Amino acid sequence: MLNHSSVLRFKVTHCKCIKEFMNKIKKENFDVVLLDLNLPDSQGYDTFQKVYDNVSNIPIVVLSGINDNSVGEKAVKNGAQDYLVNGEISIHLLARVLSYSISSKQVEEELKDSQKQLRDLSSHLHSVREDERARIALEIHDNLGQLLTVLKMDLYWLNKKIPVGNNHLLDKVSSMVEITNETINSVKKLAKELRPPLFELGISSAIENHAKEFQKHTGIVCSVVIDPENLSLNK
Repeated sequence: MLNHSSVLRFKVTHCKCIKEFMNKIKKENFDVVLLDLNLPDSQGYDTFQKVYDNVSNIPIVVLSGINDNSVGEKAVKNGAQDYLVNGEISIHLLARVLSYSISSKQVEEELKDSQKQLRDLSSHLHSVREDERARIALEIHDNLGQLLTVLKMDLYWLNKKIPVGNNHLLDKVSSMVEITNETINSVKKLAKELRPPLFELGISSAIENHAKEFQKHTGIVCSVVIDPENLSLNK
């Protein structure tokens, strides 16, 4: 049928058993595999699985028995591009199925490549975001934190310079010191949320600390089990 197809030209290589096929694929490249499930050295669905495990990058069309569509359907669900039933095949059907399977597999591989590129891009964006969070956290902690500390020291100095008995100014400065302390605590909290310093001590310590904070705020008792105890992860 393949040799007489007017739809497509095929160069056919015939292998009588899986062993012969395995030797062939080491030396030649193929566009599609037309696989009879009943071979001298393998029978049924296991035939497909053995071939697929070795050539999952090549589209496979399965030939199943007349009364055994379930095996062909199972093969398609697990990686075959399509299946045909022995005794119900025409030249045009065979050529069309093989042609479609080749095109479908190419699209599938291109989709896998696109998905990998998207995963790589997502990972890169996540890494850039984390680096930016770390930079902002450091800037907030060092620059803004230092400025607020200096402001607090100046307020203490001003408090000592106010004449005794000037309660209005003393209360005002005291209120400003309190607001400055609250702002310093907010800055520390913000920097910590952007880039928890415990991350530098390891993910295990960060998880344990998070559980303690959660327990303290909610009253819900937490038990943390980390196995192995010292997890080693990259950034």
